[in-house]
Amino acid sequence: MPAPSVCFVTCAAWPAVSESDGFVARALERRGATVTPRAWNDAAARFDGFDAVVFRSNWDYHHAPDAFLAWLARWEAAGVRFWNPPDLVRWNLSKRYLGDLERAGVRVVPTAYLDGDEPGALPALLSARGWETAVVKPVLSASAHDTVLVGPGEASALARKIAAGGIRTPVMVQPFVEEIQSRGEWSLVFIDGSFTHAALKRPASGEFRVQPQFGGRSTAERPGAELITVGRRVLDALPVPPLYVRVDGVETARGFVVMEVEAHEPGLFFTLAPEAAETFAEAIFRRIPS
Repeated sequence: MPAPSVCFVTCAAWPAVSESDGFVARALERRGATVTPRAWNDAAARFDGFDAVVFRSNWDYHHAPDAFLAWLARWEAAGVRFWNPPDLVRWNLSKRYLGDLERAGVRVVPTAYLDGDEPGALPALLSARGWETAVVKPVLSASAHDTVLVGPGEASALARKIAAGGIRTPVMVQPFVEEIQSRGEWSLVFIDGSFTHAALKRPASGEFRVQPQFGGRSTAERPGAELITVGRRVLDALPVPPLYVRVDGVETARGFVVMEVEAHEPGLFFTLAPEAAETFAEAIFRRIPS
């Protein structure tokens, strides 16, 4: 009987298995599987013939979203067994999903959306909402790409930049949550519906973005019961049950507030929780046809 074959979807910019996902690849290999990284935007790459194709580090998709969606549709039609499922991936690409979560009763950071073609729209929105400082970013974005903190007096200049095409539209606008700087941002990881581990991400001094390229650092921490309960509520609100999902949020005076839900290609912090890589490998194995 041939060994089970698993593909980790990567990208041309980062074609190899990431350091974190290496823990999962080795766990799969110890179970007798082969693991192959393959870039979604490698024109010569094929994705059929695998027992499972798992989105992992296709981190450049937001630079060519139409091409990515066409690639996904092509291989879905060819019968590729994607995890997470394509319907969930498509739902997760646009951050308008926050509205779906809010309607399902999940507390999220207040969010407004602008097409960006009217230079006066952003200053008017901030004034109407009473948001002195806000975060603006494309609705379809990743890794804090084109994410901007707008302070007093800066909205008009940013609005002109957006209208001129300097930031892809539509954009989303959220009030700045200062607890990101004072308390950090949580990433809660769930695999096969169960909470496995968490990371607490903190920005560098003077920064608001928690990603490593901006000086952010992450540590393994154990969240309180309230946070895990909110995470489970998010899972219940998803349109398709996930193999994995990461729930990002911040503890505030009004409770834990969800900022993002990553059901597509999130970093899962296995360097901080190697034991969770074994759980992920087992979950992938359960999805391989017998």
